[in-house]
Amino acid sequence: TAASFSPSFRSSNAYQWFCAQFERINSDVYPEDEEKQLMARARAAVSLTARGGDEVNIVDLGSGTGGDLRYFFAAGFTGPLAISAVDPNTFTWDQAVERSKALGFEIAPNSGAAGSIRFVKDISSVPSASATLLLAVRVLCSVDDRRGLMQEVLRVLKPGGCFVFIEHVGATQGSWFRTSQELFRPVQQATANNCDPALDTAELIKASYSWSRFECEDYLVDFAGLLSPHIRGLAVK
Repeated sequence: TAASFSPSFRSSNAYQWFCAQFERINSDVYPEDEEKQLMARARAAVSLTARGGDEVNIVDLGSGTGGDLRYFFAAGFTGPLAISAVDPNTFTWDQAVERSKALGFEIAPNSGAAGSIRFVKDISSVPSASATLLLAVRVLCSVDDRRGLMQEVLRVLKPGGCFVFIEHVGATQGSWFRTSQELFRPVQQATANNCDPALDTAELIKASYSWSRFECEDYLVDFAGLLSPHIRGLAVK
């Protein structure tokens, strides 16, 4: 299983195809009421200068098969959305395109009733200080360089822009639950694209910048086993 942890193996076409098929199984996501409220708070927290002109520029980090798109409608922005969907796994893009069009988006530079969307493999392709809002749903658990990714999040956000995060995390340090997560880590990483079930992600996000506003809620997801501890929140640059 050691080869499964290497970035070269995880970037292979065979492994990326496997991950894309797994994601298709449960890819149609509807935000829960608490998540709708979070997105609405994020929209209200964004400064007027960060909202920009007619279009609202949004980054969907780890966009996958397009399951996060309904979160942006929950935010309640007025005007069309210009979404940069970031995902290195191009095997997910075809279903994401289908879902985007079904929800009223067109592939940039065209724009539909809901706005436009473009797909990129890496967040480095997103211009600096361009995003009003950036969303990450269960993304930071699978990244090799999480601190480096947080620096990219800060680079991409406009001053006054908002980072919204929903992540599964490690249980309390020293608990039997945390020990179980750490024992399960090799299996989870090998079969779920490097996903680490025992991370202190809230601390990482909070320490990455002197946010003007930071809020974070701990909660449990039913029937998720060792992945049940979660956080959700927002951070305003």
